[in-house]
Amino acid sequence: MARILGNGAEKSRSGRLGARSLVVRGMRFTNSAAKFWSSLIDELASDYPACEALALDTLTDIILDRDLLFPESSLQVELDKRQSLLNIEEALRESLSQIDLIGPPSSVHVRLLAGGLEIKTCDLPLDCVDAEIFPCLLVWLLEWSEIPHCLWNNDSLTGDFCAKDRQRAVHYRLQFDLVNKHVSEGLYQRTLTLRYTRRA
Repeated sequence: MARILGNGAEKSRSGRLGARSLVVRGMRFTNSAAKFWSSLIDELASDYPACEALALDTLTDIILDRDLLFPESSLQVELDKRQSLLNIEEALRESLSQIDLIGPPSSVHVRLLAGGLEIKTCDLPLDCVDAEIFPCLLVWLLEWSEIPHCLWNNDSLTGDFCAKDRQRAVHYRLQFDLVNKHVSEGLYQRTLTLRYTRRA
């Protein structure tokens, strides 16, 4: 997987980032969330070795629920619904007019932390993750931590889990705090603080 943060260095980097699959609590996962979170931690370990934690935050109106674990199913339902109402050209025109009206999804901001100090801050590239994609990645942390889905939208949550990339014999441990702050009219600021360890 391509680097998510990038550090501006042109030095050559060897090795693949991220797992093709992760084993969590004895189950194997090959989804985008497994690849995203393992790639992000691999990149931090390689490019920012002093980093101990990161904080990700964004504004979104998306409610956290189990449907987000399988966004392709929700997309198919939406496509089926629209197919009976619109042809492809009309659907594209409608989507573009919505983007013109409300703009593209907002970005996800990240802060890298080491020893209580902020060592880097930036927005993640929109072609990697945005405010609409982030909840689909976030809910997998909640699922893997076995937090009951009825609690996912609580004001604050804490979770942790271990994962293993068997192919590369890499072990991950992730611990997180999630703050869901209602800003206004169904808009939430979601702030995820993630601490991690990675060992071969």
